Amino acid sequence: MNRSLSNLTSWESYEWEYLNQELRLTDQIAEDDEYSVTSSALLDPQQCAAYLDRLQPLYRSSSRALTASMFSKRYAFMMVCPILYAMSMYRKTFSLNIDNCQLESAYFQLPTRKTWMPNLLLRDPSVYDLQSADVANNELYAQQREDIVRRVFAEHLQPILQNISEVSSISRTILWENIAIYVYVLYENRLLKEANEEQRQRIQHDLYYLTQEAPNDCFGEKRNPLTQFYTKKRVVPLSEQPQRVRKTCCAHYELPAPSDYCPTCPKICKN
Repeated sequence: MNRSLSNLTSWESYEWEYLNQELRLTDQIAEDDEYSVTSSALLDPQQCAAYLDRLQPLYRSSSRALTASMFSKRYAFMMVCPILYAMSMYRKTFSLNIDNCQLESAYFQLPTRKTWMPNLLLRDPSVYDLQSADVANNELYAQQREDIVRRVFAEHLQPILQNISEVSSISRTILWENIAIYVYVLYENRLLKEANEEQRQRIQHDLYYLTQEAPNDCFGEKRNPLTQFYTKKRVVPLSEQPQRVRKTCCAHYELPAPSDYCPTCPKICKN
């Protein structure tokens, strides 16, 4: 954490309640830790491969690559949604250093079955205030925001994705699009709908920065993946509302029933 750009603070009770209940940030260690794992373990090729293999029956997947694709979605949600929501809505942040993060196993009850929905536990849960000025061209906030984006994507997610890709032989492009989708949904379907008018202007500016302005090196890649997949929405066969069609296929349809094609799958949205 760059402490010259932030001040130690704490969550308001309503902030923590939202992050905990809606975005799966937790302060509790799971009683059933069969599928819990530290983020640092995912950097070790042997431990990462063994963990994906352990998850394979949980997903009922037919290959390590398919397991990697499904797991990357769970991981993406936990690593981008709480911290970007806190940044854009509350103007606060916390450490997503790889050594600070661990997944705590948890389940969500659907009508006919339970699904694995892990939580994110921070070993150091310290919270920091960001610059509170709301003007779009505030230089200090711009520095803070770039610092957060770099720590989330280039320093945490990129090396994890690189290792997952290598041990499972899945394209890193697929994994990046799995992550990008959660960023778009977070801003378009959650933040902008929940914000008041003053907050909405800030949030739109943050979304524009993430998808249009953030430097490539903030992602540890040759290009910004959030720009790469940020295409215009259009009408698709499986949705009444316009959707942003994927460029890559996550292979969700290969899972056993009741799984099916995603509404934005490029295999069924070819035109």
